[in-house]
Amino acid sequence: MFLVVEGQHDRTVLSTIFGDEWERIRTRILLMQGASQAAPVAASEILLEFTEAHTVILLDNVRPRIETIWHEAQKASLDGHTAKARKALSALENDPGIRL
Repeated sequence: MFLVVEGQHDRTVLSTIFGDEWERIRTRILLMQGASQAAPVAASEILLEFTEAHTVILLDNVRPRIETIWHEAQKASLDGHTAKARKALSALENDPGIRL
């Protein structure tokens, strides 16, 4: 599994709290360098097509609209509707607080 976090501080906190547990459960913590990178990470063909590993993106302080769009995209993806998931995420392109 990949756990994608916003930045180094998040990885440090999670690594400190859970220590070797990440290795035990075969989870790798990756950095996306800010929440604005969530959509490109979620749409990454490498993560979606070339690995069977699950990917979890951990965000904090997200606005309700972004959270709604994210959940819609997540549900579509889990249901096997990749195109629908990408379309949902494309709604963030017009959000002034998000850089895609």
